[in-house]
Amino acid sequence: MYIISLVGKQKKMKNLLFGILIISSVYSQCNESNWREFYPNMQNCQLSGADLVGADLSYANLSGSDLIGADLSGAGLFAADLSYANLSGANLSWAGFSGAVFDWAYLAGANLTGAILDFAVLPNACLEGVIGFTQTNYMGSPIFEGCNNPPVAQEGTYTQDEDTATTI
Repeated sequence: MYIISLVGKQKKMKNLLFGILIISSVYSQCNESNWREFYPNMQNCQLSGADLVGADLSYANLSGSDLIGADLSGAGLFAADLSYANLSGANLSWAGFSGAVFDWAYLAGANLTGAILDFAVLPNACLEGVIGFTQTNYMGSPIFEGCNNPPVAQEGTYTQDEDTATTI
């Protein structure tokens, strides 16, 4: 009887540990303290105010990420996907964005002094009030005035506003 009771408890313990593992993997969120564990798949990463000075984020998928006020000065983001990311007020000075995608990214008030944006893709990127944007060798048509609020992720859809919703 004692052996059967012990086997039952072991089975319950396994189930409990399995449940904890599943829950922790579902609820783990990419942020400033653990982003390296998620690289290069960093979609919707919470990096608001993060210190990413000189970080190599080349080829990273940062789509939908929160980078409000982050310091990415001197960082390498070659061919990174920053679609629908919020980079408002971020320090992007002297960062390398060659070939990066900024589709519907929100960069209002960001510092782009000395940033390299050669062949970056900027369709509908909000560049209202950016500092130091002098590049001309980019693709797409960014928005320099009259940007709406930053894009909001909603269950499989990223949206700039109701009229321009884009399903992913």
